[in-house]
Amino acid sequence: MSRIAAGLCALLLAVPLLAGGVAAGLLGGGADGGKQPAPSQAAAQEIPTGYQRLYVAAASTCPGLPWTVLAAIGKVETDHGRNPDWTSRAGAQGPMQFLPATFAAYRVDGDADGTTDINNPADAVYSAAAYLCASGARNGADIPAALFSYNHDNSYVARVLTQADAYSEPTSSSSVECQLVQSTVQSGSDGFSSAALAAVVYACAQIG
Repeated sequence: MSRIAAGLCALLLAVPLLAGGVAAGLLGGGADGGKQPAPSQAAAQEIPTGYQRLYVAAASTCPGLPWTVLAAIGKVETDHGRNPDWTSRAGAQGPMQFLPATFAAYRVDGDADGTTDINNPADAVYSAAAYLCASGARNGADIPAALFSYNHDNSYVARVLTQADAYSEPTSSSSVECQLVQSTVQSGSDGFSSAALAAVVYACAQIG
């Protein structure tokens, strides 16, 4: 078993601790704030060019925040603005599905037009980056925690991290091992939780 695979197995053994609320300590760490993942084929096929530029530009305002995380939120929430007028049962609005009060607290004029609009893609994406950055994503300290703050649902965190991983072009031979471990956890056949999946996906992203 390779060192990477062994590390992932060790992480799986730590899942009960994650469920106990110490995910921040286990997953925290110094992500490379200047390194951004290359887009995968799935990203090129699914993300409109204008949105991908927004995700990359907005992520650059928060060192350690991968643009793929913003893109994954955009995909999960409104399929990159293809359904921007949808309002959730909780009242979330716009392409990044902000609650109005949260948007008001973190709003950013992403397109520098002098106004901030929850339904404006640039404003919404830049505001999402600001919110994630303030919630733990700065310097890659704890992206899962930042996502949980964005939406208090472990299954949401796992779904976004899985999508973000799908949008990242693999950069090493470890990707095959990571995919195998992720498939095992995601299948649920061994009783792993969404918190476990979030942990594995995040660990794989850090390995590169």
